[in-house]
Amino acid sequence: LDNDADAKNNDDAKNNDEDLVLDGDTDPLQKLQLDFSAVYQCMHIYEHLGIQDQFQLAYNDQRMEQLRQLLELELPLGPDGSSHFADECESFFARVAGFFIIEEAVLQSGNDLIPTSQVEQMWDGAVKRIKAILTKQLGLVRDSQAWLDIKHTIVLFCRTMDTYSFNGSELLQFVHDQAEAFEAVLLAQLRDTVERIYAEEKFDPWHVVDRATYDSRVLAFELEDSTVHMQFPTTMAFSNSVPSI
Repeated sequence: LDNDADAKNNDDAKNNDEDLVLDGDTDPLQKLQLDFSAVYQCMHIYEHLGIQDQFQLAYNDQRMEQLRQLLELELPLGPDGSSHFADECESFFARVAGFFIIEEAVLQSGNDLIPTSQVEQMWDGAVKRIKAILTKQLGLVRDSQAWLDIKHTIVLFCRTMDTYSFNGSELLQFVHDQAEAFEAVLLAQLRDTVERIYAEEKFDPWHVVDRATYDSRVLAFELEDSTVHMQFPTTMAFSNSVPSI
């Protein structure tokens, strides 16, 4: 029951995230229902004391430090020297997105707690830092599926930030520019797969025992004419390595 409840909660959370990104008819900040009453109470007190500037400076300094810490990412390498960035990618971008969504909410509140120019400056700096992180981490990713997972997360992150008025085009262009690097990873992985298959191959004609295997391993790759009537078991004119590759 606990697993079912967790699965339901995860599905609900996923649906809520998709609503925030995709629904263009509603202000996304209204859906979040963020409560900044404590912050504004402090700001009100500082205003009455005549030291509002001190509060704004302290707030801005703390948020800048929090952003700096968010953008520090050092991951241990695997035994083969590869990066496991794909495992941390979603949580990393979720934290960064949360930071800037809060800043946008504060900005839209009209309390002049933080100027627009500073939020824009923080975003520009964050984008440069994220690109530096991606350059390092993607260079250490050896698995093509992990690359695709990271790309999907980045695209979703950029779409989300666009919803909250932060331009993600620079990061999207960065991902596009990594096409050749991804191809190199994919080719290396395919080369390893082919070498492993050939190392185990005996180069004997392949013995197919049933129709299901024939359909999934022969017809699926158009290795034989589908109109030919087959009797099973049967022997192919090629070895098992052909459909494996």
